[in-house]
Amino acid sequence: MKRILIRLRQFSLSAWIFIGLAAGILCGLVFGEYCADLKIVGDAFIRLLQMTILPYIVVSLIKGFGSLSAQTARDLFARGGVLLLLFWGISLVVVFLLPLSFPHVQSGSFFSATMIRSVESVDFLEVYIPANPFSSLTNSFVPAVVLFSISLGVALIGITEKGVLLESLGTLSDALVRVAKFVVWLTPVGVFAITASAAGTMTIQQLARLQVYFVTFNVAILLLTFWILPMLVAVTTPIRYRDVVGPSRAALLTAFATDNLFIVLPVLMTTCADVFRRYELETEETRTYIDVIAPVSFNFPNVATLLKLLFVLFAGWFTGSALQISDYPGFAVAGTLSMFGGAKLSIPFMLDTFRLPADLFQLYLVAGIVNSRSGSMLAAMSLFCFTIISTAAMTGVLSVQWRRLGSNALASMAVLAVSLIGTRGFLSHATSGQPSLAESVGRIQLVRNPSPAVVYREAPDRALTAEELQPTLTRLRRGGTLRVGYLPNTLPYSYFNDQDDLVGFDIDLVHLLADEADCQLEFIPFEYGTLPDRLNSGQFDLAVSGIPVTTEGLARMQFSQAYLDVSLALVVPDHLRQEFATMDQIRDMDGVRIGIPESSYFRKKLTAAFPDAELIEVPSIRSYFEKNTHGLDAVLVDAEGGAAWTLLHPGFHVVIPEPVKTRQPLAFAVAQENGAFAEFLSDWIALKRSTGELDELFDHWILGRGAESKEPRWCVIRDVLHWVE
Repeated sequence: MKRILIRLRQFSLSAWIFIGLAAGILCGLVFGEYCADLKIVGDAFIRLLQMTILPYIVVSLIKGFGSLSAQTARDLFARGGVLLLLFWGISLVVVFLLPLSFPHVQSGSFFSATMIRSVESVDFLEVYIPANPFSSLTNSFVPAVVLFSISLGVALIGITEKGVLLESLGTLSDALVRVAKFVVWLTPVGVFAITASAAGTMTIQQLARLQVYFVTFNVAILLLTFWILPMLVAVTTPIRYRDVVGPSRAALLTAFATDNLFIVLPVLMTTCADVFRRYELETEETRTYIDVIAPVSFNFPNVATLLKLLFVLFAGWFTGSALQISDYPGFAVAGTLSMFGGAKLSIPFMLDTFRLPADLFQLYLVAGIVNSRSGSMLAAMSLFCFTIISTAAMTGVLSVQWRRLGSNALASMAVLAVSLIGTRGFLSHATSGQPSLAESVGRIQLVRNPSPAVVYREAPDRALTAEELQPTLTRLRRGGTLRVGYLPNTLPYSYFNDQDDLVGFDIDLVHLLADEADCQLEFIPFEYGTLPDRLNSGQFDLAVSGIPVTTEGLARMQFSQAYLDVSLALVVPDHLRQEFATMDQIRDMDGVRIGIPESSYFRKKLTAAFPDAELIEVPSIRSYFEKNTHGLDAVLVDAEGGAAWTLLHPGFHVVIPEPVKTRQPLAFAVAQENGAFAEFLSDWIALKRSTGELDELFDHWILGRGAESKEPRWCVIRDVLHWVE
């Protein structure tokens, strides 16, 4: 036992971190969702790591810049700027090459309404300019804290009597590093808790939907982290490849496990100084340069940050709207500049800029569960290599080996080519058996168990009985049947799924109503143009299927309170989506033909918006996708329903022309003289909205979360040992 303890004590910190990582993954696989509570331990560990970071940045930057001469400070910004552009260039080249590994598939845009949501604005002045430095420290606005610290440090350059202050700052910096090193020894425990929680709660479906982006992103991570960046150090400085990768292991593993580059900053800076000391390259200014370069470069987009732009290219591939090579220059400039605001700002902005479905940002967030961890590892290596090369340039030990640089560049290109070919082959095989999103739409079932119902595929030809002619509410109180009119092909509101069951948002809502009213249902099909006459003649009690509330409809029918507000949009062929991007572009088109519902209300609205367009009434949106006998360029739909149709027909795209976003209420329609029932339905819808049941149906049918499996997460104790249900 004593020998085992001795051997365990000989393990390095990076070895213990790796053990904690492996144990966390194993624990997550064995216990599954029961590991979720370990997230509390992981969060506590991250807070301990974070408590010294901002103070350390402030102290090190003030001391570092204050110790420089004016000339040295100018050289630092000039040389560091050139090197930063080099690192950005490497990252963007990799991003532009990675789509070559995407397999050839046909896909549609996602079944979601988030394409109409506005991107939250960011107050860049608040983030970057510290009107109140203490507020910036409190809110962790790192760029503002850095600007304040640099300003104070630069101000110290011209002050002669600063020795005592700099010495005190150096002592405080050493104390903060000692605290950080102590906390780092807890890393194996924190890594175990964080990894077990993530491995136990991440679903197989989340990984399956994103495997193309996930695989290509992480192939790039491995190439950049363990080949391209370390080799760049090896051919530009006297430091060998193994002395770049080896000493940085603990920081890389910590960054991966904690998903936080910020907390490993002190460790990386100390490791950089150790590497220079080991090679006897250390000068009096080495540590000063490291203390300045690392915190400053931390606030600029790094290699890992720009690599996240790959998601935008993935989104183009996924929707069948891949970016052209001519788009790449603008993509590079817009992507780099927008990343100064962070990926959560940049990705929606880039999706918007290149007219890709904004709802795909949800997938980016899902991918971030795993990819952000490996991205943090690359960010740590990027910061480490950037600091080493910049410090070498400032201290005069930069020595570019041009012949070796050329041979390594060729080798890197060969490795990248082999990786792209291998990745494409693997992904082509892996995605060949995956169900398409269209199949997912066909598999969605009702949220709750359906009430007893008779579904007519054709309207019954029979006379109404005396009981059926009674007022609807009177009949329901006696346990009678509720007759519901529906449109058979109105995704996602009412349609027949792969099991030939009538499903959809409205159908689910009606089943909920019937369950609470304790009545049976009859579903009777109708055509949209006949709706008012059939309602008012009593052939059914209410009509569903995404019925829009219009002025002409209000004159002939009663409507309940709206259960959903949708956004009007156009569905166009993919190759025309750029031409329909704005209202002005559509007005400038010659001979544009737009399909509209059989309604004078929409005709008047579109005539006012596009006076030169030819508007053609279509009985069903299905005819536009399958035959398009009228030669339409676009068809008017709601964005929520149009997104579902583009899953079944991926050659089409939903466009909401800027800048107008028109909302349209959807409601239940009842007969003109059935006001009491309309009022009842309005009150019931208000009740369902307050209980959150309408939101649940929205998530299920509009956002498409009904296509995901609801089975418990696979784990050993449930699915292998059967210890729990």
